[in-house]
Amino acid sequence: GGVSEAEIATISGINNWDNDSFREEWAYSVGLQAYIWGYPLVDHYNRFIIQSEKPALAIGTIQGKDAAPVGTINHICFLSNFTTPLERFIGAPNQDVLYGNTYFDLTDEPVVLRIPDMGDRYWIAEMCYSTTEVFASPGTRRGSVPGKYLIVGPDWDGSIPDDIVEVLHAPDNKVNILFRVLVNGKEDIPIVRPLLNTVTSGTLIEIDTIPTTIDFQALP
Repeated sequence: GGVSEAEIATISGINNWDNDSFREEWAYSVGLQAYIWGYPLVDHYNRFIIQSEKPALAIGTIQGKDAAPVGTINHICFLSNFTTPLERFIGAPNQDVLYGNTYFDLTDEPVVLRIPDMGDRYWIAEMCYSTTEVFASPGTRRGSVPGKYLIVGPDWDGSIPDDIVEVLHAPDNKVNILFRVLVNGKEDIPIVRPLLNTVTSGTLIEIDTIPTTIDFQALP
């Protein structure tokens, strides 16, 4: 059978288990900790499922304004304008960057992320796994170089292509990437767009068939 209340008390080192008030507070505390631990896993998976249902790259809008990039699984998408304050997918969005976003599914094979030479412009490609903890963040602050980055899951043991500049190891197979590039005011957006159009991604087996340039501004 299961574990009795007395056994729980013994294991937990609890001496006043018969106190109803204490038992209620203990149950609440355990439940709260379980929620805090488990919520990111559920939220991350739900977002992954929503993303997996998207048939093509697109730009999500709210009240007619660009709000969020809608990538497909393994294929990143970018906003070509600042996001709106009404956006809720990203908590507390910045108003000095252009965003890119999608989810990678590393179950069957790795994903390749192409990054151009950003020059002196600040950029970061933040990647988190199912707990929403960041495991990799190539970008300006890490001195990352242009080129192809290979994101691999925990069970992959294939050969690394010669043109890969860095291998990023994900703790599990469901990865969210949030890409940000600094923009110095609205007048700087037309300068940044061509850079973002060359940030592309795809699985290792398909990457050579993925266009090296995508006009994200032209997406519906």
